[in-house]
Amino acid sequence: MYISIDIGGTNTRIASSKDLHDIHSDVKFSTSQDLNEEKKLISSGVAEVLEGQLLQGACIGVPGLVDKKNRRFKQIVNVPALSGLAFYEMLGVEIDPSLVFAENDASLAGLGEAVLGAGRDYEVVAYLTLSTGVGGVRIAGKQIDPYQRHSEPGHMIIQEGGLHFDLCGQNGCVSAYVSGTAFSDIYGVSPAECEDSSIWQDYAKKLSLAIINVVAMWGPDVIVFGGSMSKKFNSNFEKPLLEVLSEEPLFKIPPIVRCELGDNSGIVGGFVYLSQYLD
Repeated sequence: MYISIDIGGTNTRIASSKDLHDIHSDVKFSTSQDLNEEKKLISSGVAEVLEGQLLQGACIGVPGLVDKKNRRFKQIVNVPALSGLAFYEMLGVEIDPSLVFAENDASLAGLGEAVLGAGRDYEVVAYLTLSTGVGGVRIAGKQIDPYQRHSEPGHMIIQEGGLHFDLCGQNGCVSAYVSGTAFSDIYGVSPAECEDSSIWQDYAKKLSLAIINVVAMWGPDVIVFGGSMSKKFNSNFEKPLLEVLSEEPLFKIPPIVRCELGDNSGIVGGFVYLSQYLD
């Protein structure tokens, strides 16, 4: 049995698969900021979805940076207690450390969408997750670029000396303007409850800056939106965003679509990752 774990700042989800394609069983619980408690919860969840079967490989998605060479979590902004911990220590089961992988959660979600979701018909996919913060990844040839050491479009600066974003400590970054956190701070209403077209039009203008930068850097064939904010794409900000981007004079803007796998994107991406990297 194989395991895919998605550790988010709010929730942790664990799923098993027999064939690295279909989800066999899964559990979900609130992420604990207490490391020992989170390890206990993950260990219990892993045991539950394994159903007594042998663990053949595991992939862990985290909201931050990982040290793949030394197989340790590097800098996990939303769950800082994980930073410096070895990948296999989170599982609570006996396993060869070489069979345990970890990757940025947005990168895994993008991989899942590029292979089995909204980007499956395209060669180069730019995946952007619009949630608590903004994450993203460039997928080329159905793989995360192994030479792209950082994949953090949310930390691009789009306004010198601009708004401060507490989660990363920067001023004027993309996340400070178009994340779900920023939306509530700027407009005084949660994106889930907002139906004011003028607010969404302003939001679209800010988001267009990030889109143009992503197109300039990554040259994607399609852009896929994921994360909680993407649920408002088709109904609230698709039209104003495309209107703003239609005025872009230099770069051709590719199709922009919403993810198809939803909350399963990262879990599915973990299984795809294992299928590509397990010997």
